Amino acid sequence: MNATTDRMAWHYTIGHRADSIIKDGFIRVATRFVPDGETPVVWFSQRQHWEPTANKGGMRNGVRVGLSARETWQHGGGGWRFGIAVSELLSYRDLKRAANIAPGTARGLERSARQMGADPALWYGSLAPVEVSRCIVQVLDIEAGEWGEPDT
Repeated sequence: MNATTDRMAWHYTIGHRADSIIKDGFIRVATRFVPDGETPVVWFSQRQHWEPTANKGGMRNGVRVGLSARETWQHGGGGWRFGIAVSELLSYRDLKRAANIAPGTARGLERSARQMGADPALWYGSLAPVEVSRCIVQVLDIEAGEWGEPDT
């Protein structure tokens, strides 16, 4: 990490979703699979290349499988990230309490994430949509493995 990015958290996504985020002007809270009584969250990670939990699922020989990061980027229109200072977000510890995430749900989420290679200690979030205008927006050059400014 460097001085510019080490205190940044990133919302990682794919090109197909980045298009709608940019068009809307907001990163919206994730509502899929959110149990009743829990507040939806906009998730961020302090990982500086890619968050494994952002990998998508796909079908292989008629069986649903988890895609690798490269497969996610290739099938999803590329890799994108929206960065914001961690000081503007809630830490995962605080987020669990603020979003009313049940202890059992949190343990299951953490266990599953660790199996994917993620580290919940690097997670942050917001209970409200995050304006794109507040974010650094970057796109991944898959071949070079480097993040840079998107073409306008």
